[in-house]
This record gives sequence, C-alpha cells and structure tokens, in this order.
Amino acid sequence: MMRPVTEVACGVLIDEKKRFLLGSRPEGKPCAGFWEFPGGKLEPGETPSEALERELKEELGICLVESIPWFVMEHDYPHAYVRLHFRRCFAWKGVFRSLEHQEFAWFMSPFDLARLKNLPMNRLIAERICLPDLVPVSGDLRLENMQGLNPNRGVIVDTAEQMHEAAVAGALYAVAMPGSEGRLLADQANELPLYVFAKRESLNGWRQKGAHGVIYAL
Repeated sequence: MMRPVTEVACGVLIDEKKRFLLGSRPEGKPCAGFWEFPGGKLEPGETPSEALERELKEELGICLVESIPWFVMEHDYPHAYVRLHFRRCFAWKGVFRSLEHQEFAWFMSPFDLARLKNLPMNRLIAERICLPDLVPVSGDLRLENMQGLNPNRGVIVDTAEQMHEAAVAGALYAVAMPGSEGRLLADQANELPLYVFAKRESLNGWRQKGAHGVIYAL
C-alpha cells in the first residue's frame, strides 16, 4: 500500500560568498540532531513558495525577497514519505535568529558536511549547489564539450520521463535539448537541476523560470 505523500518546501539559501545554510533538527522531532536544509511542511492551500516564506520567518526570523524553483525529489523516511520542493534563495531581509532552538551554520562544499549527522540526501544536494551557473560549450552540444561539468554524471533530456529515469539512476544534472526548455520548466517539478542552451547574459531570466544555469557557445 502506497504511503501518503507529505509535501515539504526546502530552502537553499546561498549568500554572497556562495555558502549554503544548514540547520540541525530540534529535539522532539523525528531525526533530531540531524542536519538539513531549512523549511517545512506545506499547510493546506499553500504553494511551496508560500510555505517556505512562512517557515523561514518562523525558524530564522528572515523575510525572503524571493525563492526560485530548483528541483523536486522524493524520499521514504521511516516516519514519512516526503516530496521535497527545493527552492534557491539568493536574497532576504532581516537578521538570522534561531527561533526554534536549532543550530545553524554556513558551508562551502559537500566535503564540509563530513563532520555532521546528515539526512540521507544532503551530500547530493550540496554537490548540486556547487554546479556552475554558466557553462561554456565548444563544438557540438555534447556533454563532453561542456566545460566544468562531469559528463559521466549528466544527461541530455527532451522529456520529463527521460529526466525521471536519469534521476533514479543517480544523475547529478540534466541539460535540456534545445526546443524543450519551456515544456520541461512549465510545471516547476523537474527532478534534476536543469541547464538550458542560451546566451550567457540570459542567466537571470532562465533562473527565474527554474533553470539551474545556462550553457552558452564560445
């Protein structure tokens, strides 16, 4: 019998030094003491964006300027089956305060997490955070020609089904086949960070639509 799905909004806060924020789960909650990305469950009628804005105000005392859809993943914990809506946050207002008696800290890379008690997907998510936003490509649009990306951990996709299969197989990122970008980004439910082939100066516009970054021709 399939377990009910708990929808959760997760904030990937990235500061000007390109550090990301993690917090420890408080006592009295499942997995207490483990570190996670801040956020929480969606309340009835809430969107992931609204839930994340509310949760970060309750947990950290900050007001998000915006949050940008990034990717969605599911995980089966002993206490719940969750669908995690990860959203990147580059701007906020206010001073960070631990309002729910949690410990918070900034990190630079997946290697920084080795000393922590981590929830299962933390390292993978940290690896995705560290993917470059701008990727030059020389020659044909093939993974081997994309500078700064590991071709063995990516996939070029044309459909959501292809992306799902790649995510299940453990891919780190996906590249949208030219012409499929709008369709893949339409429902903001991609299972992998998605690159689009576009001009480098269009990065911010594509980010707002949910793309991780831009691959541009040299």
